[in-house]
Amino acid sequence: RTFDGVDDIINCGNATSIAALTAFSVELWVKVTVASWNGPAKACILFGKQNTIQQNNTWAILGDGNAGSQPVYWWVQDNAGAVHTLGLGNAVLNVWKHYIGTGDGTNMYLYADGVATGGTTTYGAIVANTRPIVMGERYASGTAGTFLNGIIGEGRIYNRALSVSEIMRNY
Repeated sequence: RTFDGVDDIINCGNATSIAALTAFSVELWVKVTVASWNGPAKACILFGKQNTIQQNNTWAILGDGNAGSQPVYWWVQDNAGAVHTLGLGNAVLNVWKHYIGTGDGTNMYLYADGVATGGTTTYGAIVANTRPIVMGERYASGTAGTFLNGIIGEGRIYNRALSVSEIMRNY
């Protein structure tokens, strides 16, 4: 699906079966054409679930424009309110990229094009809420925020941590 950077979003709903995951994986194929994540939210959810309380993300693969650059992150917020992130370098424009963020209930990992980013971090139980899973947009202060300018080819959510061999097979 193509996103114009202005107002396109995919709302995937809020399935009860994935409202409060502990061990899970999020997979995404994306081609960013313009890194325009400097809107009101200063970040764009490529694929994720936003938190209703702090306007942070419960979990997401996102592009972040807060630092003036356009890095891609795997973000998880736990029930204690702690935010855990693993980042990559800046988004590569006009190139299809395959991202997988995964967590086994304790440690989280980020893969880009089948290669681990090299970092891990620990997290607790994940924030559960009734917000929908979205692709291509992040709200800012309860209003429309920042939109993706690019293409999302495929997104998947797994209710378990994918193994390295599964990640390589999917890539």
